[in-house]
Amino acid sequence: MIALDPEAYDGKPITVRGRFRGRNLQGDMPSWPRQSASDFVLQAADGAIWVTGAKPKGKGFDLDPQARRDLGRWLEVSGTLTIAEGQPMLKATVIAQSSPDDEGPLA
Repeated sequence: MIALDPEAYDGKPITVRGRFRGRNLQGDMPSWPRQSASDFVLQAADGAIWVTGAKPKGKGFDLDPQARRDLGRWLEVSGTLTIAEGQPMLKATVIAQSSPDDEGPLA
């Protein structure tokens, strides 16, 4: 879906559910887009995406993009997909906790 054709979603609102991977601590993405110190990767069944624009925190959670202890936590992120230097990024507006049963893109 998004991973196969990110250009089709460019500028559109999307919601993605997946595992928190910190600041690419598992090497899911080629490079850090350096939008902010709170940027992080969200990995779902069909790929991974950089999340920018909001810290990975909300009601009942506050994750550290540089800490391995937070890897694997499930999140649902809503925002707008953008593409910068050929790399898809999700500019987040809402971040919430999720669960493995909810994995995947909701675009």
